[in-house]
Amino acid sequence: MSLAIAKEIEGIVLPTISYGNSFSWAEGWTSTISLSQGRLAEVVYDIGKAVAQKGARYLIVFNGHGSNPPDLIIGSKRLKEDYSDLEILMVEWWAAGASAISVLKESDAESHSGEFETSVMMYLAPEMVREDRFIAGYADYLPSIFYQYLIVKSGGGDKIKR
Repeated sequence: MSLAIAKEIEGIVLPTISYGNSFSWAEGWTSTISLSQGRLAEVVYDIGKAVAQKGARYLIVFNGHGSNPPDLIIGSKRLKEDYSDLEILMVEWWAAGASAISVLKESDAESHSGEFETSVMMYLAPEMVREDRFIAGYADYLPSIFYQYLIVKSGGGDKIKR
């Protein structure tokens, strides 16, 4: 998405920020590394400040992680206060088609590597999807923490008839 937009507006795509805020489930997950609360806001502010000072008029922040929005919003608001001419848009890739997803998906619950994320990967990079590892009843295997913080319940609308 970012490459397509950049091409249309003759913009550039900056490198991905590989770390974010995983405060809600970092403890007990041995491979999860989280920035401190507020740190990502500072990173967004610093990057936005640098591009604004170089004459950028627009900054689109693509978010790829569910716990990042508080920091992204805080960093963007502070940036907007200091650089009022800079137009800032925050995009969460999973929200772009949320209304269609709620109608199309068959599972009641969703999380990492669930129906939605797997479907996106099957479209974008099917060679990376290991169909031999699919688990029927996936939601039954999710840790309880997902139900407390991360599960997106299917909303409104009838299922599309296939």
